[in-house]
Amino acid sequence: MPENNRNTNLPAGDDTGLLDRALALCEAVVEETASSPAARERLFSELDEILDRAGEDLIESILAHGRFIAIRERVHDVRAEYEYQRETVVAENMIRAKSDAAAQEFRSRDWYDKAVDFESKALAPWNPKRLVFVGAGPFPTTPFNYMNHNPDSTVVCLEKSGDAAALSREVAKILGFGRLEIITADAHTYDAYDDFDCVMVGLVVGTSARDKSRIVDHFLGAVPENSVLTFRTAVGPGRVIYPSVDLAQLEGLDYRIMPDPPHKSFTMILVDRGAAKRGRT
Repeated sequence: MPENNRNTNLPAGDDTGLLDRALALCEAVVEETASSPAARERLFSELDEILDRAGEDLIESILAHGRFIAIRERVHDVRAEYEYQRETVVAENMIRAKSDAAAQEFRSRDWYDKAVDFESKALAPWNPKRLVFVGAGPFPTTPFNYMNHNPDSTVVCLEKSGDAAALSREVAKILGFGRLEIITADAHTYDAYDDFDCVMVGLVVGTSARDKSRIVDHFLGAVPENSVLTFRTAVGPGRVIYPSVDLAQLEGLDYRIMPDPPHKSFTMILVDRGAAKRGRT
């Protein structure tokens, strides 16, 4: 979603035309998967603008429409691919120039920084000292920001793509985060979390409903109960372009959905299965 994060609702009379346009854009991004990055950027920029300004009624109309339901998971796949490609370009430009100039110009930089500030404050009562971020990508902005916000903590990345992990290591050196550890492994099967007191699962780790469900089940089983487990999940307008965690999977657990996130497209779900043992309320 765009960084300006406006919250104004569009006039009700515009909803029919905007609904049709939003659906057409969703269909176009699916059809344009083999097209140029510039075309994909143009389509998503317009879709983001509509979603950013839309009221709840328009968002619900998009989500419930048959045209969207038929392609929803493909839209989520393409959005994840799009963001991966954008981060790859930034990382490659930085490495080529041996400079952080490309990172300074990355339009999502401020967006991630605000999200990390929000999440760091939510985690403050647990004061985690060793965190792993799952789904780091080629330009792991979130882990970098966590290291800035929490300089006394150790942050580790888990990334399934060897190419992305290699880019991340080079970028980390350029930005002065050479101590960042990056583990190349598949989130579906990796289970060595005993040394971490906080495990954070990225927004697009699992883009289909079935895959997201598998991811949630895996982490509930793999992460020790005394570790804090968090999931980023789509909310509000973000539900059109990003996947959401099925809260039914967390039934019976001590979890909270963090309210009032700085960006209305996603928030953090914080799961604390050791709360009862520690007497936390």
